[in-house]
Amino acid sequence: MSSDAWARRYLDEMQDLVVVIDMATGVVIDINDAGAAGLLRRPDEILGLVFHDFVHEDDRASFAIIKQNVLEGRIDTYEQRWRRGDDTWGTYEVYTRLVADNRLLVCGRDATLLAESRARNEELLTLVDLTDDLFIVSDIRNYVLYANSAAVRLHGPSVHAPGARVTDYLWGPEDLDALMSMASAIDSPDHRASTRLSTRRADGSRVELWVSTVYDPDKQLWYTVERDITDTVAAENRLKKLNEGLAELANTDMLTGLANRVRLNADLDAAGADGQDVAVLLIDIDDFKVVNDSLGHQYGDELLQQTADRLRPCVHPDDLIARFGGDEFVILLRHPDSVVGAIAIADAILEAMAPPFRLAERSIHSAASIGIAFSSDRSSTSAELIRDADLAMYRAKHEGRNRLVVFDSVLVEELDERVRITDDLRIALTNEEIDVALQGIFCAEEGSLVGYEALVRWIHPTRGFVPPDSFVEIAEAEGLLDALTDIVLEKSLRHLVDWLKEPGHTLSVNVAPSQLLSPDFADRMKQGLHRFGLEPSCLVIEITEVGLTGALAAAAGTLESLRDAGFTLAIDDFGKGASSLGYLRDFPIGMVKMDGSFIHRMLEDDYAHAITESVVSLARRLDLVVVAECVETAEQLEHLRRMGCERIQGYLLHKPELVSTMGAAQLDAA
Repeated sequence: MSSDAWARRYLDEMQDLVVVIDMATGVVIDINDAGAAGLLRRPDEILGLVFHDFVHEDDRASFAIIKQNVLEGRIDTYEQRWRRGDDTWGTYEVYTRLVADNRLLVCGRDATLLAESRARNEELLTLVDLTDDLFIVSDIRNYVLYANSAAVRLHGPSVHAPGARVTDYLWGPEDLDALMSMASAIDSPDHRASTRLSTRRADGSRVELWVSTVYDPDKQLWYTVERDITDTVAAENRLKKLNEGLAELANTDMLTGLANRVRLNADLDAAGADGQDVAVLLIDIDDFKVVNDSLGHQYGDELLQQTADRLRPCVHPDDLIARFGGDEFVILLRHPDSVVGAIAIADAILEAMAPPFRLAERSIHSAASIGIAFSSDRSSTSAELIRDADLAMYRAKHEGRNRLVVFDSVLVEELDERVRITDDLRIALTNEEIDVALQGIFCAEEGSLVGYEALVRWIHPTRGFVPPDSFVEIAEAEGLLDALTDIVLEKSLRHLVDWLKEPGHTLSVNVAPSQLLSPDFADRMKQGLHRFGLEPSCLVIEITEVGLTGALAAAAGTLESLRDAGFTLAIDDFGKGASSLGYLRDFPIGMVKMDGSFIHRMLEDDYAHAITESVVSLARRLDLVVVAECVETAEQLEHLRRMGCERIQGYLLHKPELVSTMGAAQLDAA
């Protein structure tokens, strides 16, 4: 459709009287059907007439003003009387627009009809004017014909100004979608549309509006209702932020600020759903329970917080660090380059954990064991992936801690075996399957028996002898170690009760650091002794040197209380670790048991010989009892005597014997 044809159709569809006048001559060059009918004439009776011919002579001067205002760009509304075809005068409200080719568009509305309509609607408009909602009536071109008081208050007085358009107040560039939604009301079946948009008040402040509009195709009018929902939107935003905050809290570990188990599982599930290959590093702080139990939860919490701080720089920002629970952390590597890349990150974590932690006024050494698992290997669910990393972590613990292990299928078999051992051990503790072997400790010079070491033994009904290395660590992890120790102590004391009442005779039992630092450990040991009428002085509590980690340094007070109660504390396997001499200085140790590997090599290895001699000399200077373990030859015994070693233990003098097979005679002979 050409632009002229479109303009013609537009004029004919308008209900107003529209006359197009040549500005130079004042001749009418076009008139719409509504205009001709309103003047009670045919269009051809008006075309070619000079506009002044049917304008009242008293109103012609105002027409000159109209033209001048139009030329100067001002728009206003005027009232004029036009002559009808029956020689009567009709009063019209006139407004004008300058159009192309020096043409003047004059639009007129019957003022009498407008007055009658306004009178009829006065009561309605009064009610509309009282409402808090904004109400605006506009024509097809969006020029404002009416705005209630609420609209004026929000948009300002200019909303009533001639030429004011609804779009001047409601629409901004960011509201283009809303504008298109409103415009769709023209073509919609019910000619209605609603949308939400943002705009500005007259004072410049931002306002959120809910806008509903109805288009009247017969009158070609828009009826627009606006509701200020700024407070509602603000409340919604506050609620949204609150919900986001609650969601964040629900996914955050409050102690460390890291993600928690819920967030970790969600991210693992999402990665699995996307088919994304990921790697998981499960990190467990070595001997964390020692710090927590010896120093208190405040220090344990601080250690966890500092560990989290050390983990953050080790990973990419896109990776997830989560506190999985207790002293376990999990790192989700979303895009692991390779096994080598994941191992490099684990190595960086071990290095980051190496420097001592400063907890209040204490310097604490800690370390971590790390298990690594890859989703591409075999795991299909987040639980399986975590389980595989956990298996690898426990393997790292078993291999000596402060190291990493990458999961492989062999660990699954080990897990199955671990489950079987755990189940069987629970049965063994109640079915009297746990036995004790005693190995004598002798005076090196005199060869007299001065002590026994109690060694746990498990004789399984179908497996036979189960090595302690296969179940002691499991017992500790499963919370069964106290029950195991109680059985060992009770059976040993029952067998040795009379012998232990002799002055200078002792029984040595091995305990884990976690047991030693239990609040009721000393009381349990005392109660076990008192049942047999024995004093704490007959009991030597052995802790392996690797058990005396830097974290245990914080437990010096607990160890001192045990010494003060009359127990003797011994370091077993002395010389294996890197801080041996520091332990002698920092702990209330009364006995040193040299690691058997030095005794085995001391006759062939000058270094081992020098270490053994130095330990014996140092122990004597510190007034400590020194025991050489694993003595198997007479030559070894002779060298140890010359060095001044006080006590000897090993197969040369006595092999461990089960108390169930040892009689009193054997006991005395040993």
